Amino acid sequence: MKKMLLPLLFAVLGLGLGAGGVLGAATATGVLPVGPGKPTATAAEGKAPADHGAERPTTGFLLPTRERIVNLADAGAMRYLKTTIVLELVDPAGKLTVPKSGEEYKKKQEELTKELKGPLTLMDDQITNILSSKTVAELMSPEGKQRLRDELRERLQRVLPEYRIVGVYFTDFIIQ
Repeated sequence: MKKMLLPLLFAVLGLGLGAGGVLGAATATGVLPVGPGKPTATAAEGKAPADHGAERPTTGFLLPTRERIVNLADAGAMRYLKTTIVLELVDPAGKLTVPKSGEEYKKKQEELTKELKGPLTLMDDQITNILSSKTVAELMSPEGKQRLRDELRERLQRVLPEYRIVGVYFTDFIIQ
């Protein structure tokens, strides 16, 4: 029995490592996307991935918001969330064009931030209110984060009606 156990253990270990290598190679080459936000086969073919049935623009302007730390709504426990949110905006009127070069993009981003100074204050307030109303249980799952993205998009769109918010991205998301 002991003589059979060692070769069986090596065989199982070899199969596990082989499967992991194949999965890693498939993910690295883009054949098999893994995780939220990863490109799909349609994205690799040059098509935009589906976003809840809505047609997604190919380019948007990224507007970072400030880093924030908020207390979460967990009863009986002092928990907090540290996050930075980046919004992807599209201008239906066409006045907001995304420059190709990095310097032009940064300059345009600064201009947009100055232009939106008033609405950004209201957006910061909305973001803080939404985040601080959540519990750890609501935010821990991928589905919970997606619901948070959807709620942020919907509420922030009311504050910024002249632009269409097509993406809400978390560049930091730490719960303590």
